[in-house]
Amino acid sequence: MDHNVVAGDIHGRIGHHVRALVPSRPRANGWLPVPGWSGEYEWNGMVSYDDMPSVVDPRSGKIVTANNRIVPGEREPYISTDTMPPHRSRRILQRLDQIGKAAPEQMASIHRDMISIPGTEIRERLRLVTPPAEAEELHRLILGWNGEMKDDSRAAAAYAVLRFELTKLAVKTIGLQ
Repeated sequence: MDHNVVAGDIHGRIGHHVRALVPSRPRANGWLPVPGWSGEYEWNGMVSYDDMPSVVDPRSGKIVTANNRIVPGEREPYISTDTMPPHRSRRILQRLDQIGKAAPEQMASIHRDMISIPGTEIRERLRLVTPPAEAEELHRLILGWNGEMKDDSRAAAAYAVLRFELTKLAVKTIGLQ
């Protein structure tokens, strides 16, 4: 079990550290099952506390944890493949930049934010596309969308269907289907 520990002190310093008990193992062990009988993929003890991902006083003055990779890039020792794409953390950083000096009462609105960064990126790419006649209404609907994934939004539903269909097309194109 691991824990993201984020803390600040009375002197204004901030930091993040992953505190966990993680086996020291080859990177291949995190993606798919590996042959346990060969000895090639054996664990080699545990990753030390000092080698776990951490940051103190980042240049931005902000630390965001949203199941994203906090310390950028591939690093050794290998810790995990279980991080989310950075979309949510990017959105949180956008919101923090908009409010300037953050106050506790502003945090609830950031936690409730429903803007989809991937959705707004796809929407902007669609501005460069001339749709076939049968897709013009769908195209207009998504182009007019504010990116908010509200449950009563026709445009958000249209984006979700478009994303699903694009995923199916990508899977088929690369031969996984």
